[in-house]
Amino acid sequence: MTTERPKIIGNIPKLPAKFVGWVMPFFLSCLMSGIISFINMLRNLGWSDTFLSLWFSAWMMSWAIAYP
Repeated sequence: MTTERPKIIGNIPKLPAKFVGWVMPFFLSCLMSGIISFINMLRNLGWSDTFLSLWFSAWMMSWAIAYP
């Protein structure tokens, strides 16, 4: 007899509770550091052709600090 895991949307199984302590902070730190670095760079540098590449590198630097 197999026990079926609860599903969220469609056939995607819910994440086991033991992973919530790592996965939830991961997504929240990505969102927080991404939005803050985007707004901060946009206000300081303005929009340019290289904005997205500069922002992405700044975002990765800030995320590496924000996640741990």
